[in-house]
Amino acid sequence: MNLNLKALFSTYRHYRTKPTELMYDFYYFYHQQVNEWFSVSKQEVSQRDYQWLTVFYTEISSTVSQPSEIWLNFYI
Repeated sequence: MNLNLKALFSTYRHYRTKPTELMYDFYYFYHQQVNEWFSVSKQEVSQRDYQWLTVFYTEISSTVSQPSEIWLNFYI
């Protein structure tokens, strides 16, 4: 399936290798058939879009903390 995700999501960003620094406010997906990754802003993705994306692509889980969690850990 060949979709023009850039036309659907203005924040779409393509990666040829797996991204190493993941931002908490973006979804990251892996496209197994072409061995490529992409990201899209969470603000731009509706719940319906998210469900659709997870059917066709594998979501990359992030271990990145929210900014508030980072500050909390700094103070503790």
